Amino acid sequence: MESGETPEQTIEREGKEECGLVLRPSALVGRAVEICYSAKDDSYFEKDSIFMASEVLARVPPIDVDHELTWLKLTLAMQALTHGSHRWALERFQELACT
Repeated sequence: MESGETPEQTIEREGKEECGLVLRPSALVGRAVEICYSAKDDSYFEKDSIFMASEVLARVPPIDVDHELTWLKLTLAMQALTHGSHRWALERFQELACT
């Protein structure tokens, strides 16, 4: 999140910048703090993440062209994600969607 941004504003901005998606955040899925290792920096860091369900309203050209959007089925996404907090968020979203 950039200074002064709400989680919803961050999702809207990041969706456009990284994925070329116009998003409407709808519900909080959860928040997770994970300790991660950066091989590049040879150090550990705290990754604080907020996860929200969002509706895709439109597609636009992404600003960050070094990102690639890939749609995966849930089971494949769970295998592809490298951060445990991201896998947890998908599980939590699935639980919330079923209630």
